[in-house]
Amino acid sequence: MNLNVLAKRLDVSKRDLFKLLDEHGVRVRRGTNKLSDRKAKEFIKKVEGQRDAKEEAIKRAEEERRKGLPSEITVPEVVKVKDLAKEMTLSINELIQSFINNGVMATLNDEVDFETVEIIADEFGMKVKKAEQTGEELAESQGVRKALEEELSKSDSKKLKERPPVVAVLGHVDHGKTSLLDAIRNTEVASGESGGITQHIGAYQIKHNGKRITFLDTPGHEAFSAMRERGARVTDVAILVVAADDGVQPQTIEAISFIKNAGVPIVVAINKIDVPGADPLRVKKELADHDVLTEEWGGKTINVEVSAKMGTNIDELLEMILLAAEVEELKADPNVPAVGTIIESHLDPGKGAVATVLVQNGTLHKSDPFVASGMMGSIRTLEDDLGHSLDHAKPATPVRITGLPQPPHVGDILQAFETKNEAKAKVSQLQKMGVSRGRAKSANEDEDTRKRLNIMVKADVQGSVEPIIEALSKIPTEEVSYEVVNTDVGIVTESDVLMAASTGAVLYAFNTQIPASVEKFADTEKVQAKEFKVIYELVEDVRATLEQMLDAETITKKTGELEVLAIFRVERGKKRAVIGGRVTEGTLTNGLQVKIMRGEGEEAEEIGEGEISNLQKNKINVKELGAGAEGGLQLKTDAKIEEGDKLSAWKEEKKERTLTLNA
Repeated sequence: MNLNVLAKRLDVSKRDLFKLLDEHGVRVRRGTNKLSDRKAKEFIKKVEGQRDAKEEAIKRAEEERRKGLPSEITVPEVVKVKDLAKEMTLSINELIQSFINNGVMATLNDEVDFETVEIIADEFGMKVKKAEQTGEELAESQGVRKALEEELSKSDSKKLKERPPVVAVLGHVDHGKTSLLDAIRNTEVASGESGGITQHIGAYQIKHNGKRITFLDTPGHEAFSAMRERGARVTDVAILVVAADDGVQPQTIEAISFIKNAGVPIVVAINKIDVPGADPLRVKKELADHDVLTEEWGGKTINVEVSAKMGTNIDELLEMILLAAEVEELKADPNVPAVGTIIESHLDPGKGAVATVLVQNGTLHKSDPFVASGMMGSIRTLEDDLGHSLDHAKPATPVRITGLPQPPHVGDILQAFETKNEAKAKVSQLQKMGVSRGRAKSANEDEDTRKRLNIMVKADVQGSVEPIIEALSKIPTEEVSYEVVNTDVGIVTESDVLMAASTGAVLYAFNTQIPASVEKFADTEKVQAKEFKVIYELVEDVRATLEQMLDAETITKKTGELEVLAIFRVERGKKRAVIGGRVTEGTLTNGLQVKIMRGEGEEAEEIGEGEISNLQKNKINVKELGAGAEGGLQLKTDAKIEEGDKLSAWKEEKKERTLTLNA
């Protein structure tokens, strides 16, 4: 058997194959690339037998470990991760790893809701019972949540105006949801502005036949089903994408359930009608088996047969969306403070916490104070899906914002206010009612406004991870900080890239490979993936990235000093003075700022500031005056200058700052 074939059969590299052959005492003659069929079969049997035995041992160990876990736990509606670990008798690391495996980033003191606990506990074979609330707690928590839900219904019906429909695209993985969204963009958006924007913001808006439509992308790769469910909670119309060659699949059924629970109309997009084996009729039959009856099958569900790849029937699909939305009579009040839903969030090394918000009612303005996930912020930047800066965003508009100390939770409500005091009052109320989900600070804590870098480490072996974490811990984090959101061993996979994308993390590979296909995928997902073989170099890269996040230091540098010998002209109205003097030290140049000092030594005091607008020497304009030179200068200032005063010239310089590793 050829050794390349043997390596492929065992799913190992050629290099690792030689290691296995050596471990099992199988000798291969020098210069040959073959092994006899008999030896090859015996070798395969041994290797696969060892693998099966190892898997069985791991399985038995896991079963033994789980025997000691509780079969049922009781937790409140919201519980801290560290308290949940105690209740489940798990280590903190083990529980956090389970959260990460499900696409949820949770730290020791974060709080998670009951639904999340149910999903995590199910992995460990545990049932979850909800702890009973006191009457007072129940009334308070329901009161706050009801108040948040009712924000949309406060507006005067006479002030309501028609708004664009919000459309979620759901379906099974690989059925073409992203391809369909790209096809819609390419059809409806100018070519110079299109291209991959949904990977940054998770939503975009198009204009079709004079009417706007907002699309949300609910990624099929998100293992945590609650993340996909948000798509059906905030939308008016749902597009259910089903591949014509694959039919109804498990995630298709799950999406149907989400859409029905949300009570929104469905438009079925039967995609991939151009591929061999496409059978739209079979798809319609399978949908009917799950109570989704298309119009051809006697139901009311609109369906359109499309090809995202070929651009077939995209216009017809958009028309059907607008038709379904027209029946819903969608309206909102644009003249009140905004209320919206967080649909994406992450940490950006340069910008800090970044979130995508779907404005559902009211208008969101730049500088608006707001509350999300129990935290107060102020809209610092507001961008549309094309990256254009905006002053405001009207109902049904998705926008990317900055202005929070930490990323808010996906699915949480964002509520804007007219004043900061109103926002502070809302934060206080949410903290009291326990709806902050662990993101809000207590009243006596200072807000952590540090910029933070998220890091993922993938190493060759677990023994490499600990020294890396130890070395990183020596980086000072007084002004900027980092958080290791996940560590693992093995080669870097697409799943690692997806996790890095969802957390805004930089992915560091230490002594392990990043396959070319994964590198390409990382580029597509806008994830920085870096390889290192020396720990010091990895740490230096983290430090350099953190340094880029530091605000530059402003240095005031004195450049020269002039003694005032004469006052030629003072124009109070124009805040301008023309004086003569002698440069006693350094150099004076046009455009420099000056401090006007009066008195000598320790008794000298500053009486004002100004700016040099013109310099003359022997009545000729010059760019500078050096030490010992006499000349005239025109000064922009409103200070009352006298003979004998001194002008101390200075300039500001921006200096990049560095972090020094702690000993």
